[in-house]
Amino acid sequence: MKSSDAYKTIGEVSKLLKIPQHILRFWEECFAQVKPLKRKGGRRLYSENDINLLRRIKILLNEEGYSIKGVKNYLSKNKIENIKTEGKLKVSDEVIIKLKEVVENLTKIRKLYE
Repeated sequence: MKSSDAYKTIGEVSKLLKIPQHILRFWEECFAQVKPLKRKGGRRLYSENDINLLRRIKILLNEEGYSIKGVKNYLSKNKIENIKTEGKLKVSDEVIIKLKEVVENLTKIRKLYE
């Protein structure tokens, strides 16, 4: 299993954000701030910061009603680090508590089989 800070392929990012791959490539052309790492043969690899930026762009376009030009303007007027922070997933305290409980239970189960 990949660690959460590992680079992700365009296919993985497409599934994660529920955005078609061709849209991700289009956004790369439209928005200078979207710069995935490119490997041999043009294979794109996205960092967690890249994904956060893409998530914020998606929200601006699909939920907040910005146009492409409006997003370009937004990206140029705001600090990129702030925009990436805005794009991070927000997890409620309740979900965090439940996840900790799951981890504790899985640890107990694992100990039973050791």
